[in-house]
Amino acid sequence: MEKEIWKKIFSTIPDDELANLIRIWKISIRGFRHITSKDITRIRALVTRECLKESNLKKIQDFYKIVAAKDEDDVRDKTVHELFKLYQDGKTLHLILGALYSSPEDRHHERAKQFEELVCKKNGLSSLDELRVLTEKTEPPKQEDEHDSAHWQKKWQKSQKKNQELQKSIKKCELLLSHLKKTGRQRNNHGKRKKNNFSKNWETKEHRRIGSMSGKKHLRRKCSG
Repeated sequence: MEKEIWKKIFSTIPDDELANLIRIWKISIRGFRHITSKDITRIRALVTRECLKESNLKKIQDFYKIVAAKDEDDVRDKTVHELFKLYQDGKTLHLILGALYSSPEDRHHERAKQFEELVCKKNGLSSLDELRVLTEKTEPPKQEDEHDSAHWQKKWQKSQKKNQELQKSIKKCELLLSHLKKTGRQRNNHGKRKKNNFSKNWETKEHRRIGSMSGKKHLRRKCSG
């Protein structure tokens, strides 16, 4: 069930964004040194399977937990309609869903489901998969009608705003992940130093104990002699 949820989240991420996230998550795809948006278009199913592997999925969930913790919009504290308003104002869909589904609390998962239903209903879609296909068609088509042209221009501007927000989030998360890795290495090194100090202290005490025992034996031999 959990993998199905995250598979659904990945399906909402446009090709160019997913290519960037694969780099941030440090996920390797066999046969590819560097993943581009064009690659994602061809091998999205393969990329999704790789993301759903247990070790990779754990990294991805940690990523969204960090995003949620540092999110100024406080996604996890919003109502369903407040979440939809955030989405309408340009907040990236997968960041909202990822923040909710990475939470350990069931109430956030339930709210995510309600939010999904609302998004699909408002867009006249049956699933979130269809939404990605729709949002990737961002360039305004040539229209004779001025009203239609203005409508598509507005959608284009909203898409650009979403992309800008994603880039800011990506930079912020890269810094956070780098800090976490650095902190982890420092903890590991501290643990090794404690272990080495313990070992040295134990060896010193053991040498003293053995030396003391040898001295006592030598003294007893002298006395008996």
